[in-house]
Parts: sequence; C-alpha cells; structure tokens
Amino acid sequence: MPLDRVKLAKLLGLATSDNDHEAMGALRAANRLVKAENMTWEDALAGPEKAFKVTITRAHQDDEHWVAPHLKDEVMIGLMFRSLYSQPRTGSEDFWRWVDDVHAKWEKYGQLTQGQYQALRNCYRRTLKTSSQQ
Repeated sequence: MPLDRVKLAKLLGLATSDNDHEAMGALRAANRLVKAENMTWEDALAGPEKAFKVTITRAHQDDEHWVAPHLKDEVMIGLMFRSLYSQPRTGSEDFWRWVDDVHAKWEKYGQLTQGQYQALRNCYRRTLKTSSQQ
C-alpha cells in the first residue's frame, strides 16, 4: 500500500501548530505513518519516484502528452511550495522571482518539468535543513 501523502501532508500541517502538544502529536503520527510503510523520511519527502519505481515504457515515450506521476503530484508539490513560501523572503530577488514563476506555471498547467521539480525539491530540502537547525 503506498504512502498516504494526503494524510501525511495534513499531519505535517498540524505539526506547525502553536500548541506544542498538538504539534508533537502530529509529528509522532506522521512518524508512525512513514514507519508503517517501511520508509525513511528521506524516501517519504523525496516524492513518488523514491516511493515506487516510475518506469517509462516505449508506449509512454511515444505519447507526447504523458507526464511522469511525480511531476504532477499535487500533495508533494503543494507541500514544497508551502514550505518555501513560509520562509522569509530574504536573499536573492532572482531566487524568489524564479519561485514565483515556477509556482505560477504550476498553478496554470498543473505539472512541472523534471528540471523544475528537481530544483524545487532541492530548495525544499534546504528549508527542512534550515528549519531543523533553528
């Protein structure tokens, strides 16, 4: 059974609560959810391409409209954007223009390119590292 990303996103949202007991309970529930799937947090946050193998068959390669599932995963991509936008807009203005541009394209088309997804995931991982160090 694949990881329930909708439930995981809701739990992670609750983990931002100002109520320490509610936040800790949500984190513990999220940990149990990830552990129940025999996954690490790295696997869970890396997106579906880590959670299961995405294979592109010859038929998919020939279909110009086919998009790999992780490039249109609303839950994970939404979570990554929310995490980025929860950060203060400090640093490079070019970076934030890029984030806004990719977000606008995501909102318009409902999918990202592989390059956009990888860059967004790398930025998201940095926000996780930064927030854990504070």
